[in-house]
Amino acid sequence: MGKLEQLVQPLLGQICWQARWDHQLGLDLNFGQPRLLIRQPYPTKSAARSVQAAAARRLATVRGTFWLWALVGRWRITLPDNRQATASSSVWTKDVICKHFEGERVKSVQVDARSGRTRISFDLGSTLDLWRIPSAHREEIWSLYAPRGWVLTVRGDGTYSYGRGSAKDKWKPIPRLGAT
Repeated sequence: MGKLEQLVQPLLGQICWQARWDHQLGLDLNFGQPRLLIRQPYPTKSAARSVQAAAARRLATVRGTFWLWALVGRWRITLPDNRQATASSSVWTKDVICKHFEGERVKSVQVDARSGRTRISFDLGSTLDLWRIPSAHREEIWSLYAPRGWVLTVRGDGTYSYGRGSAKDKWKPIPRLGAT
């Protein structure tokens, strides 16, 4: 079993919940047990009133044991009945498909070594495909946030990094066999 396969292994069997998208933030999905994260108010040197207001507030967020975020990449969710939603679908379609997608358990994860294109298959027949925007060859397609601050990130140039979220990324080639 390769390093990337080992890194996605804990995601297998996890249930997807709170699948959602945002036109600015992309697609995000939670997996596993929910937990409450609380960011306390903090001092800021920013002169922007919006930044000062945000820094003065406590922020409570519910996240899964694993949190998948696709910011720059393209994505497509396909349900067992072949209904689909992509980043360019209507707001209504994205909302409906994301809602129907929740509750499925991760069955497999496959990552293409050349492009980072990823397919996540689920036990009830849905799939999530993630790939790069053509002009964003070296950009991140997706990031998987894991317990204790570890982050697995896959880029569109066939590389990945794994480390603490606060550490500088060290990019390695995706193994040719991908991950399952």
